Amino acid sequence: MAASSIFWLRIAACFYAVGLLHSILVLVRGSSVLYPLARGAFRIGATLQAVAIVELGMALGRIPVDNFYQTLSLCALLIAVLFLAVEWKYHFATTAVAHFPLVFVMTLAAATEPHVSVALTDVRGRETWLAIHIVLVLAGYASLLLTAVASICYLVQERRLKTKKPGRLLERLPPLATLDKLISNSLGVAFVLITLGLVLVIMWEFIYSGTAWISDPRVTVSLVTWALLVAATYLHARVTETLTNENGLALFTPVVIGQVLPDTPSFSGGYIVYYEHPVSGGLTMYAQANDHYVSAIHPYLGDPTTFGRGHDLGARIGVKSPAAHWDTSLWVTNLTDTRMLTYAFAGSEGQQVSFYQKPRSVGVNLTYTF
Repeated sequence: MAASSIFWLRIAACFYAVGLLHSILVLVRGSSVLYPLARGAFRIGATLQAVAIVELGMALGRIPVDNFYQTLSLCALLIAVLFLAVEWKYHFATTAVAHFPLVFVMTLAAATEPHVSVALTDVRGRETWLAIHIVLVLAGYASLLLTAVASICYLVQERRLKTKKPGRLLERLPPLATLDKLISNSLGVAFVLITLGLVLVIMWEFIYSGTAWISDPRVTVSLVTWALLVAATYLHARVTETLTNENGLALFTPVVIGQVLPDTPSFSGGYIVYYEHPVSGGLTMYAQANDHYVSAIHPYLGDPTTFGRGHDLGARIGVKSPAAHWDTSLWVTNLTDTRMLTYAFAGSEGQQVSFYQKPRSVGVNLTYTF
């Protein structure tokens, strides 16, 4: 690469590093306070990377994809532009936890193509740097092992709860919510440690070996492992904010573990009591009572408005002639005349829009079967 192109690319990697810091804070502490700054730095980094690629392309007279470094830089820019486009249109920033480190590492690797040789021979510094890298990677692998064990326990516990099979040993497993939190935390710590270890080994190899690092099988294995970890982190990433369209209309809202889903009561049930008794003339008299109960229901996620929570009593009394194929009855619904909310939601201006149960109704049925 041209010297000025490498300069702009390395400056872009510095701005991308703010996004890496944001991902570390999200995975370790669950805090997104740095996201606005990281997003702005990410945009500046993408702009500088585009400048570097355009400048190199003008110098070469073609699209700069002559070697691994140039191709990697172009791929990183495309990923960055795609993320920024999706985030701008849908305000969907959840995937930043994986996109920011991915673009940073790709840009950092692309920026290690030297214009001149920079290999150094400081043995003590080299050993110290390598020791830090080994400690970080081993700690990251330990966190991955904890993630794997917790994931297996989660699957076993979930199956035990679904099948309702007792077991003294299995009953000692932690609750699903605890296991889920442990999986998220250990995976986040592993991602942070292995990412830092990978950044150190790339810089270490570049400083002490020049461009020979790309052909080192140890570095290749580290890159493959880190790529799989990025994929796992991306798949495990949770939706933490509402996704909207260009008009601001919410397309979906995040679900928190333990949060009640909309239109799903905690409990609902009903019963029917039916009695019939034959009388003279081939007639049969019968009576029926029924009830349906539903607990409180939320119309939308995060909406404090509730509806439901009540009984719906009904009754019927009649006489029928099975031989003559006719049936007549007197029925009543909402026997207690309860005005229960059947649906409600918060309006655009904060007002509550409510729909109530029909009042007590009485009627007569006459049925003849041909």
